[in-house]
Amino acid sequence: MGKGGAVGILVVLAQVAGPGCGSSTSATGGAGQTGTGGQSSTGQGGGSGTGSLPSGYGWVSYPGAGYTVNAIWGDRSVSLWAVTMGGQLLLWDGVQWTFEFGGQMPALYSVWGLPGQTDIYFVGDGQQFYHLRGSTITDVGVGSSDNRAVWAARGDQVWLGMNVAVGGLSMSDVTTTLRSSTIEGPSDLAGVRAIWGATADDIWVIDNAGDLIHGVAGTWTRMSPIQDPRLTAVHGVSARDVWAVGPYALLHWNGGTWTEIDSGYNAGFVAVWASGPNEAWVAGDGGWIAHATLTTLQGTPSGTTRDLYTVWGTSRTDVWVGGLDGLLLHYEPTPGGGQPDAGQGCKARDEECGPGECCAPYNCRRILDVGLCGY
Repeated sequence: MGKGGAVGILVVLAQVAGPGCGSSTSATGGAGQTGTGGQSSTGQGGGSGTGSLPSGYGWVSYPGAGYTVNAIWGDRSVSLWAVTMGGQLLLWDGVQWTFEFGGQMPALYSVWGLPGQTDIYFVGDGQQFYHLRGSTITDVGVGSSDNRAVWAARGDQVWLGMNVAVGGLSMSDVTTTLRSSTIEGPSDLAGVRAIWGATADDIWVIDNAGDLIHGVAGTWTRMSPIQDPRLTAVHGVSARDVWAVGPYALLHWNGGTWTEIDSGYNAGFVAVWASGPNEAWVAGDGGWIAHATLTTLQGTPSGTTRDLYTVWGTSRTDVWVGGLDGLLLHYEPTPGGGQPDAGQGCKARDEECGPGECCAPYNCRRILDVGLCGY
């Protein structure tokens, strides 16, 4: 959907028939139309806690998304928002996911809101930049490229990341009908895929190359905690407690130094959500979901091998992940929840494995040049 000069007002209606919704199903995920996996930015965390996860919890699949889920955001368990490759805006009301807006539109990649959900912002391809307030969606009309990330401190400080060759970061004031925006970021910036900030004056950006850039009071600094990190997502709970992930890295910032969290795994992380002080949930390739602290990485069986692109929650035991083909999984108490046994004739967890050998329900991953069954 292209943007014109005027601001358009759109009432939130199911303009296009959305996918059906219903009760939870097994952790294998529901069917849906195939989307192309997107990167997501995640945001402001809630909840706290450290140490091992409680027993009796597992991942349960819910229907409601007909396309790949790129991002989830919300600040309470009975009200969360998701956006998809099919250009859909979805709402979780505590019981089911419902279609609220969009469809038959270019992909939406990122969603963010202000505390109390007074204002929701969502962005995507075709210069899409929408603002939901109450029951009305406004076509903001800011931006000149495909948009990939959005984060907001206040209504007059909405940060937008764009998929461009030069620049790619702006801050907009969307509180009045006279929209205004300023170009932000370092002079050598070339596109943005993720944004998160502790405050409006302490911003983390991941550019299109997967590099970290830190903005403090308008001064921008590039950081290289590891060689060629190819990072995809960044998220934290404070200026001294930030996580970043990518295919080859799980990193933590303590306010002065980035540290690589190395628990022996080398998997394709894509998304991260900081669930409390010094802990986070991560998700990525092949259905892998894990809970991380500064010293541990605890995998949780997801029941799927589909790639996952976003993770979000309201507490360490109320977590959602979204991924390929409309997959939406919720971490919740489940009968018999816990670590499953290996399938018949399959290798057990932490046993050595090779190409073609069964590790179900795990995956055979290359860890320190040795094939091991693990999440």
